[in-house]
Amino acid sequence: MTATLTADSLAATFRADLAAHQKALDALRNTLVSHGWIVVIRSPSLVEGRPDTLTATDFTVEGRKVTTPRFSSVLRCTRFTREDAEAIAPGVYNGAGSKGEAMHVTDALRHQIATLEDILATLAA
Repeated sequence: MTATLTADSLAATFRADLAAHQKALDALRNTLVSHGWIVVIRSPSLVEGRPDTLTATDFTVEGRKVTTPRFSSVLRCTRFTREDAEAIAPGVYNGAGSKGEAMHVTDALRHQIATLEDILATLAA
């Protein structure tokens, strides 16, 4: 049996994702996070005038060795200190050659929330 994607099912998925991102952001408010930095790759939006797309990166971490970068959700990606994220980010690229950048997880969550709200507004139109 195959699942059929409808605008309603997509909207429900995006609403659930939005709620999860908002819950994570709310949990971090007024909290000091020592390992609150992640590595993201910014790509231009496919739609003119829309914010860039951010892709969070997860890694395999063994002691001080960081390997195997792979795309992940902001909710589940590897977190680092600011210094470590800034040291790792320049060595991470996507297939289009965009270089990674260090970003605080709260900023990434806000960006993802705005993107999800934009998608839901587009689906509602």
